[in-house]
Amino acid sequence: MKFVKKMPPTDRKLSVSLLSDGWKKIKEPTTLFFAILCSIPFMVVNGIVTYLVIKPFYDPIPEIIKTQSINLNINIFAVLAGLAIYFLLLVVHEFLHAIFIPHFMQSDKTCWGLTITGGYVCTTEKLTKGSFVVISIAPFVVISIILPIIIGLLGLMNWYIFFLAFINAMASSVDILNLILILFQVPPKSSIINNGFETYYK
Repeated sequence: MKFVKKMPPTDRKLSVSLLSDGWKKIKEPTTLFFAILCSIPFMVVNGIVTYLVIKPFYDPIPEIIKTQSINLNINIFAVLAGLAIYFLLLVVHEFLHAIFIPHFMQSDKTCWGLTITGGYVCTTEKLTKGSFVVISIAPFVVISIILPIIIGLLGLMNWYIFFLAFINAMASSVDILNLILILFQVPPKSSIINNGFETYYK
């Protein structure tokens, strides 16, 4: 796996090769912007799910309604710490995608990167449908469901942890969109190959 500064574009030669070998392309958004637009409903659903998971341990909504505001004391150290934790969250989110890619550390077909708005993991490795499902959903399940439950049971839940889990849930919306597209378009026991913003199955 290698670090790249920008998301690799679709390899047109690979697309032609896949189609000539009998692979089929699924119907999906062709740009990141369109994918984000299509994933907005999943942002809402993911946020609600995470809120309901955390609510038994910590519920910030009544306090927000009561004060009609969120009071934050901001200083430069808090801002720097917040940015550091935000980028750490991005790294962990993408790492949770990557670890389920077969032989991801040795794979020369797998890369990852970070931008100011988010991160990405890309691979042209052949995946099973089951692996693709796990790869897609892992960051949402681990960071926004399992981890908050563990922290809540330990009595350590607070506003900041809630906020990070909530942000991760919303940021996972494109992952969930990809998951839904695969579940409804790809037959069981199929193999899947990603090529930029194109996904093929056979």
